[in-house]
Amino acid sequence: MLIILYTPSILIHFMDTQILLALAGQLVPVQETLSAISTGTLSSSQERIIKLVSLEQQDNPYAQGLYGMHLLIAKKYNKTVPLLKRVAKYASDTQETLALKLIKRNAHHNLGIIYENGWNIEQSYKKAFKYYSLAAEQEDAFAQKCLGNMYYNGRYVAQDDEKAFHYFSLAATQGLAEAQLNLGNMYYHGRHVAQNYEKAFHYYYLLAATQGLAEAQYNLGNMYYHGRHVDQNNAKAFQYFSLAAKKGSKEAQYYLGVMYYSGRHVAQDYAKAFQHFSLAAEQGLVGAQESLKLMREHGFQPGQGA
Repeated sequence: MLIILYTPSILIHFMDTQILLALAGQLVPVQETLSAISTGTLSSSQERIIKLVSLEQQDNPYAQGLYGMHLLIAKKYNKTVPLLKRVAKYASDTQETLALKLIKRNAHHNLGIIYENGWNIEQSYKKAFKYYSLAAEQEDAFAQKCLGNMYYNGRYVAQDDEKAFHYFSLAATQGLAEAQLNLGNMYYHGRHVAQNYEKAFHYYYLLAATQGLAEAQYNLGNMYYHGRHVDQNNAKAFQYFSLAAKKGSKEAQYYLGVMYYSGRHVAQDYAKAFQHFSLAAEQGLVGAQESLKLMREHGFQPGQGA
C-alpha cells in the first residue's frame, strides 16, 4: 500500500507504515521505532523520513522525540537537547495518549542522563534530578534507579537511604537489574534495612546475576567463596567469578587469580593466576598489583608453567 505523508515543503512517498504510524502517534509503532533506534536497526531511509518530518513539523512531539533519540545514540548531543526539550514541554489540548506519555517519558529520561553526565552541556545534578523525577512519575524504571542513586549518594539532594530504598524497590519490581543489585547491596550491608544475607542473595543478587550483571555475578561468587548465607562452594564461586571476569570485573579477575594460585577448586596454575592478576592490576586493583609483585619477587615470570 502506498502511503503519502504531506508536509509544507515536501511530499514523501514510502511503503513504511511503521514510521508513518509512529509519527502519527500510534503506541506500538512508537515503541518499535524507539527499539530500532536504540538497537541500531533503524534503516537509513527511515532515519531520513523522521529527520525530514522533525524539521517540517516542530510541533510534532513524535518526530521531535524519535529524531532526538536518534541523535542521542549518534552522540550529537548539541542537536539532541533542543529536540528533547520541545517534547518535554509539549502540552496536549486533550488527555495524553499512552504514546505521547511514552515519548515524553523517553525525553525526560534522556535529558536526565545528558545533564547528569554533562554531555556537551553544563553538568547539572539539579536538572538531572528534575528530568529523572518527571520520568519516574511515569514509571520509568531507569529514572527511578537514578533517583535512588542520587539519594543513596547525596547528589544534589540530602543523603537519604529510605528514599534510595524506595526508588530502588520501584525499579527492581519492574525487573531492572541495576536496581535489584542496589537493593541487594542495601540488604547485604544493612543500610536502611536490617542486614539480611538471605534477601541479598535470593531476591536481588540472584535476580540481577541471571540478567547478566557482572557485579551481581561477582557478589554471588563472593558469597559462595566465603560461605555467607550459603554453604561454602568453590565450584559455584569459580562459576560466578568466571562469568563476571569475562565482563571485565576486576574483583572477579583477582579472585580467579587467587583460586588458580592456591589450587582452590582448580589445579594450581601460576601462569593462569598471573594472567588474571594482570587483568585486574591493569584496572588498578591494588590487591592484584601486590600479588603480581609477590609472584615476581618469588621468581615467577610470564610464560612459566605451574
